[in-house]
Amino acid sequence: MNYIDSTMVPLKARSDEEVEQALGLLLQLRDQGRDQEPDARIEVEARVAAGAFEQARDLGLLTTVSGRVSLTAAGESMAREVTRRHLLAERLLADILNIRGDDLTANACQWEHILSPEVTRSICTLLGHPRTCPHGREIPQGECCRGSAQELAPLLTPLAKLELGAEARVAYLSLPEASLLHRLLSLGLVPGTRVRLRQNSPACIVQVGENLVALEKELAEAVVVRRT
Repeated sequence: MNYIDSTMVPLKARSDEEVEQALGLLLQLRDQGRDQEPDARIEVEARVAAGAFEQARDLGLLTTVSGRVSLTAAGESMAREVTRRHLLAERLLADILNIRGDDLTANACQWEHILSPEVTRSICTLLGHPRTCPHGREIPQGECCRGSAQELAPLLTPLAKLELGAEARVAYLSLPEASLLHRLLSLGLVPGTRVRLRQNSPACIVQVGENLVALEKELAEAVVVRRT
């Protein structure tokens, strides 16, 4: 590989990666209501590295308020960014590269430290600005999600936003409610199934094999498809 006339981006130090991981874990613990100190500190030390919690504190990224761990403004921003990179990496690995199981999390843990803001934004746009990771966790939004600019045509898109008459394959179902998920599965909208959008108003009419299926717009938004 030729590196002449190219700019090399240095890798982060291990200690910096550990601080990022600690902040991401603390954000997750807070969302779960498990941010009491010292329990949160003990969990960070066990799951990330010894000293990671105190290092984040020394850097002014977290503090303790009324017995609970509180992220500072800088810590909150860093925690949301590393969480966003990790969950988008999971979505990309699962939906595009078909990586599953322990390999999914292990690789996403590495990717979360190396994705630049530009690459993160492009991945998010490519995937159609997904709202959840493969495990159902909410992905923090970026500027690309809130804006109207699309730097790349999304490869993945909600079924409801597919062009009329276009064909696609179901990539995943973005539904936390088990009853609605089972309903879509019973209609044949299983990941990998080829579908064609026949009508998008007032309801979505979708061709699934030889059958036509009517879906409310909200349900059709939850079916994420990959353009063929």
